[in-house]
Amino acid sequence: MAPADTQNTASEIAVFQWTIYGRQHVAIPSIENLRYQLGHWTSNRLIVIRGLLDEATAEVLQASGVDREFLDAYKERKAYRPKHRRWRSPVTSWWWKFPELLTPGCLREVMYVAGGKEVVLLNAALWVGDTARILLIERPVAFAHRAEAPPPSQATPLERELLEALGNGNQPLEGRLSQVIHERWIDLVSGLGIRSLPVTAYTDMVVAVEGNLDQTRCLPAAIEAVHRTDARDWEEILIRLERRVSKVAK
Repeated sequence: MAPADTQNTASEIAVFQWTIYGRQHVAIPSIENLRYQLGHWTSNRLIVIRGLLDEATAEVLQASGVDREFLDAYKERKAYRPKHRRWRSPVTSWWWKFPELLTPGCLREVMYVAGGKEVVLLNAALWVGDTARILLIERPVAFAHRAEAPPPSQATPLERELLEALGNGNQPLEGRLSQVIHERWIDLVSGLGIRSLPVTAYTDMVVAVEGNLDQTRCLPAAIEAVHRTDARDWEEILIRLERRVSKVAK
């Protein structure tokens, strides 16, 4: 049995567990409960942390084998590049940029796209280790005083799409994550007009997609093609974005 709640975590955390009966979703309301879940780890679990990563949560994850630099990079919204990884050693972390349509009451580096929709670029970071599988998903910052801001317990579209894509949990997490995020980018780029955005916004998108391309090149070759995207998929998006940059710049 999990311990009684003591110190509440400021992050929104849940553990997803796959069994022969389907997928179970249990909220983790406290630091002690998170520590308990990590101390009784099994390979059919995934811990999902949505929104901000508070220091108390980061310390528990670090004690469970997650690289502190990985956690700090997520908190600072910077790309993570492991410094001590040996050549040809297995990759244990992935870092992606994904577009998210905003609901009223949210604000974070807003870009306006066709049809009056607002979109923002956010981070998704995955850690796959022997003692834990952690998915960090950034969320738009909501104005606390706006009544129409989405409740924090409500899953974002990316979270719903990813959990549906994982199915029974047997698919490689890193491959499925890349696939879902690639589909989000396809939907975004397909809906953009030639002059929907200023050059700077397109440039930000190009940089984000270039980072996703680098991550794709690190995906294990053993992942079945149906469960992953490859470099050519991201290169196609880059070509489409670069065409828009050149046309808008004229």
